[in-house]
Amino acid sequence: CTSNPFAVANVICFTMKPSRLRLVLRPRSRRLVQCFLNSNLTKDGRTIEVEWHNTIVPGVDGRPDSVLSLAQDVTERVRSQLALQDINVKLKQRLDDIRELQAQLREQVMRDPLTGTYNRRFLDDALPAEISRATREQTPLSLMMMDIDHFKRVNDTHGHQAGDEVLRMLADILRNEARRTDVVCRYGGEEFVLLLPKMNLESARLRAERWRQMFAEMDVPVETGKLRCTLSAGIAVFPDHGNSAEDLLRNGDRALYLAKALGRNRVEAYDPGGREDVRDRAG
Repeated sequence: CTSNPFAVANVICFTMKPSRLRLVLRPRSRRLVQCFLNSNLTKDGRTIEVEWHNTIVPGVDGRPDSVLSLAQDVTERVRSQLALQDINVKLKQRLDDIRELQAQLREQVMRDPLTGTYNRRFLDDALPAEISRATREQTPLSLMMMDIDHFKRVNDTHGHQAGDEVLRMLADILRNEARRTDVVCRYGGEEFVLLLPKMNLESARLRAERWRQMFAEMDVPVETGKLRCTLSAGIAVFPDHGNSAEDLLRNGDRALYLAKALGRNRVEAYDPGGREDVRDRAG
C-alpha cells in the first residue's frame, strides 16, 4: 500500500479495473467520503463487485489522519439487480406490445375491413358524442347519408369484385376530401354516413354536390371495359332537423330517399313538411 497517512490505510487490496474506479479522497475534510461500487479481480481470476465505504479518521490532534475503507462483496446483489432490470425492460416491452395490440384490435373493431372507413358500431358512439359537443358549443352538426345508385345491378352484372371496387373508390373520395374533424362511416351495404361538425346546411350541400360529381366522373375498371356509377345523398342538420341521434339518422334517411324518388344522382336536404310516402316512390 502507501506510506502516506492521508491516503488509504487498512484497505483490503484488489486489482481494480480503472474503467469502473473513481475514488476521490478529501483528507482535509471531516465528512464521510461517498461510497462507490467497482469491479475487482481476485487472486483466483474471478471478477467480483465490491461496494466501498470510506470514512475520514482523525488523529489525536483532531486533524484527518487516515481513511477507513470498508469493502463488501455485493456480487450476488448486483447480479440480482441487473437481472431484475433486465426483467423490467422485457416486461415494459411486453406491456408496450400488448398496448399496441389492444390499440390495433380497437381500431379493427371500429373499422370496416373493405373500405377502411369507420363502421356502424363506431357511428353509434360518435353521433351522440358529436351532438353533445354541438350542444355545448352551440354549433351546427350536419349528417350526410349517401347511397350508391343501382348498386345491386352493379353486383349482378359485373360481379361482387367490381362492386367492392366501387365501394372502395367512393370511400377513398370521402376520406381524402373530408376534414380532420369529419367522421366517415360505412353504414351498411352501399350506404355511407358522414358527420360534419360545425357545418351548416348550405356548406354541407355544396360539399355533397362536389363529392357526387367526383364520384360520377370516376371510371371503375371491369372485365368489359369501364363502369361509371352515381350516388344519391340526403342531409339533416342538428338542431334544425332533430335533437337526437335517432332523429338525425331518421331524417337523413328520409332526405336520402327523397333524392332517390326525385330521380337519383342528386342531393336533397330533409324537408320537415315533406310527404311520408317518399320511400314508396323511391322503390
